[in-house]
Amino acid sequence: MEITAAKDKSGKTGVEKIPFDYVLFLEWSAGIKRIIVHTVWGRKYYLTGPFKFWSQALVKSHGDIFYEVDRYNLVNAKNAKWIDTGSYKRVGFDDKLYCPMNTTKKYQETLEALISMNPSIRLSSETTKWSAY
Repeated sequence: MEITAAKDKSGKTGVEKIPFDYVLFLEWSAGIKRIIVHTVWGRKYYLTGPFKFWSQALVKSHGDIFYEVDRYNLVNAKNAKWIDTGSYKRVGFDDKLYCPMNTTKKYQETLEALISMNPSIRLSSETTKWSAY
């Protein structure tokens, strides 16, 4: 399975097919009005359209891989390495790349879903401030 996304914000350099195995997470960026696709290569790709549309479509068709952790972030649970359960609720993909998680009443549900999708996720209560990008 794969997703086709633009190589740059405007789409002028074309599109590329990205296998799901290489997608870390999708993030809505209000500043550029695009969805940023973060990949294992450290490269960012871009999608247009409402985040809710992409989130619902990917979860409906690939709910064993993708999970919406808050209203602006959809993670590929298979690529998640750790979850910070301390002050900064977030899902991490390496030592420096993470995305925030919902901290409301759905937090426990999200935590349990991610762990069931990927039992090798490490839980940590460390509150080190890492960079989001």
